[in-house]
Amino acid sequence: MSPFNRSLRQDFPSLQKMVHGKPYVFLDSAASSLKPTSMVQAMSDFMLGPYANIHRGVYHDSLKSTELFENAREELLSFFGGNSQEDVLIFTRNATDAVNVTAFSIFEPYVKEGDTILLTVMEHHANLVPWQVLAKRKKAKLAYVSLTDDHQLDLQEFEKACKTHKPAVAAFSFISNVLGTINPVQSMAKMAHQQGSKVLVDAAQAGMHESVQFNLVDSDVTVMTAHKMLGPTGIGCLIAKRNLLEKAEPYQFGGDMIAKVDYESSTWNTLPNKFEAGTPPIAEVVGWAAACAYLEELGWPAIHEHEHLLLSAAYERLKQMKGVTLYGPKDPNNRSSVISFNIKGVHAHDVGTILDQEGVAVRVGHHCAQILMKTLKVPATVRMSVGVYTTIEDIDAFESALKKVYEVFRL
Repeated sequence: MSPFNRSLRQDFPSLQKMVHGKPYVFLDSAASSLKPTSMVQAMSDFMLGPYANIHRGVYHDSLKSTELFENAREELLSFFGGNSQEDVLIFTRNATDAVNVTAFSIFEPYVKEGDTILLTVMEHHANLVPWQVLAKRKKAKLAYVSLTDDHQLDLQEFEKACKTHKPAVAAFSFISNVLGTINPVQSMAKMAHQQGSKVLVDAAQAGMHESVQFNLVDSDVTVMTAHKMLGPTGIGCLIAKRNLLEKAEPYQFGGDMIAKVDYESSTWNTLPNKFEAGTPPIAEVVGWAAACAYLEELGWPAIHEHEHLLLSAAYERLKQMKGVTLYGPKDPNNRSSVISFNIKGVHAHDVGTILDQEGVAVRVGHHCAQILMKTLKVPATVRMSVGVYTTIEDIDAFESALKKVYEVFRL
């Protein structure tokens, strides 16, 4: 039995509706999570209350807004396991933006012509395309680590690649957004660092499902996004070592990231302001902190227990269905938050359309992971994903909706 009772769903008003005359079943949390009332209320209270621009004003509301914004930064840094003395949290538009800042500002000076950038075949395009562009710009090479038969990262191959290529950069995801594979990022960071690599961990998919602890992972940079972990859209962050950021040149330029401006040149502000040009998404930062507080109140052990129950039930039911191919680790302990699958003879988009008619929302397509689709030798998959608000009744409805697919296609 799940540690969460059905009353938790009352915190998510968007679940309280009908779609095509059926109760709404949301199984697309991996794309973007639903939003609890407490998070929305925190943003509303700020925008209707002490709202003002930050860092510049000397009047009451500006000072109060600045205090709320910077307090939220410290709360998020703590939530993600950073140390306020050694680490810095920089706000970005999302995790994609954070990877771009890392690639073209923080890590670029360390990549020389002929160097290797090491990636994995399971990367989301956000943690792949920027490195392709950087490699072309610096005349560097790309190397990819493949999967085992059980769709886990081949750690022996990863270690060998680190020793062989001595990559300037190693970038990899905490959790695969398609396979649900949980990567041993701490061990991987250690292997890469032993060869002198700079390490980025993409934790965008992990935020609502695993405790992302920057200092335990020991990456140089870890990136996150709010919208996948009960927070608002348009806000993400990177956490990096202070000494690394102090050496880096800023990525964008304008107000609040400068210390002094003259006719021909300017000097940069101190951290974190140096990397945050212009008015930041103040309300979104406040909302993100509230979302993290909600997750903390639920507690990671309960979240893990809840999702393990749901994923295990869904996986077992899918296994029993005719013609279903499942992707990702078979051991539920090595999987988090998502199950991707295909039904023989039915295109993924047809499955998704029929499920929608039954009120069930899933994601279909290549999931911004075309390299992984090539590896799996499929054009697309159906992906169902769970969150803290998902119930076993949702899994029941998902199973019933899939039976409709079999009826329509006479399988």
